[in-house]
Amino acid sequence: MSLVKATELRQKRGPIAEQMKALLANAKGENGALDAEQRTAFERMEKDCDALLASAKAIESHEALQAELAASSGTVAAKRSADPEKPEAAATKRAFESYLRFGFNGISAEDRAIMSGRAVQLEGRAMGTNVDTAGGFIVPDEFRPAVIEAQLAFGGMREAKTTKITTASGADLWIPTSNDTANSGVLVGENNAHTTQDITVAQSKLGAYLWSSKIVKVSLQLIQDAAIDVGSFVARQLGTRLGRVQNTYFTSSGTGASMPYSLASTASSGVAGATGQTTTVIYNNLVDLVHSVPRAYRSGAQWMFNDGTLAILRKIKDGNGNPIWQPGLTAGAPDRLAGYEYIINDDVAAMSASAKSVFFGQWQNYWIRDVQGTILLRLEELYAANLQVGFLAFSRADGNLIDAGTHPIKYYANSAS
Repeated sequence: MSLVKATELRQKRGPIAEQMKALLANAKGENGALDAEQRTAFERMEKDCDALLASAKAIESHEALQAELAASSGTVAAKRSADPEKPEAAATKRAFESYLRFGFNGISAEDRAIMSGRAVQLEGRAMGTNVDTAGGFIVPDEFRPAVIEAQLAFGGMREAKTTKITTASGADLWIPTSNDTANSGVLVGENNAHTTQDITVAQSKLGAYLWSSKIVKVSLQLIQDAAIDVGSFVARQLGTRLGRVQNTYFTSSGTGASMPYSLASTASSGVAGATGQTTTVIYNNLVDLVHSVPRAYRSGAQWMFNDGTLAILRKIKDGNGNPIWQPGLTAGAPDRLAGYEYIINDDVAAMSASAKSVFFGQWQNYWIRDVQGTILLRLEELYAANLQVGFLAFSRADGNLIDAGTHPIKYYANSAS
């Protein structure tokens, strides 16, 4: 696999996109819409275009992961690097994999010493001889790329250009904010006194809520199979689960009451659909939504909506009859909507009455705070009768839109009726 192949796949989307454009330009249905036959052809082209993109992204993701793993001295079992790993990283990786396969009490004294350095105490209980039942271990950096990859794949809020920070402790983190947009300087005459104008400073809080992967059960045979990269396998499973639940709260479920503030609860209203637009949006709405966001926030801004909404948006044409959706044709180039990148996040509401279905703005103002790394527990006895081992992961994180009053992210709401 190589990025050259990914580029070729992306470039194949160009002719298909032109065919889609031609269909839209020659729509035979009522009010400029596609008729049934054209709609079927358009949807088939959409699927072909998406399949090519998925293949290209898979290659690009694989190449990027290999580079990241190599840089961090981590490797995938089937693709061992020819370069020797750093002794410390190699020892930590070996100890962690041994722990996953055999448990704390089944590994060598050297590996136990390494893992003890990564041990964490849970619920104030002392670490006993059988660590598996008393505490857990912070997942080593060598496996973090696999966790992060899984979280990105299943979490649009982490995939977007949000601000992501990691802190050593879970103490409340206060982010200072200031909105001085209503103030300006003044022309002062010679020998005249200078007036004062204070700057108002506020702050927003990021906490550290506890998230659980739930228990992942893995057969003992699979764990003991030396050909399986157990560390990466478990890391991806746990990362996927944590990524899914956090994304839901960061996007739509969080109210700020003992949980994160979600995008839906903190973003500002930009545009509302006219009566009848309960499941639709028009080009002018999208233009108005872009311009409802202050100009200073539009550089690097992104759209966010779910996959069903994208299917609606891909059929919209601008005032000159051109589709507002443009495919990315080079390696790593994103598809765009009306000139801006977009993020697919299926936790954003589908278009329906009063739904906040399309977001646009500067995602750097939404902060995601993680505390240290993911903590992993290995549960040996709970599923022993079925020759299974349970893995349970915890992480601590919070999210909030840091808005000083300038409203960097706004949304389109479908009409109520």
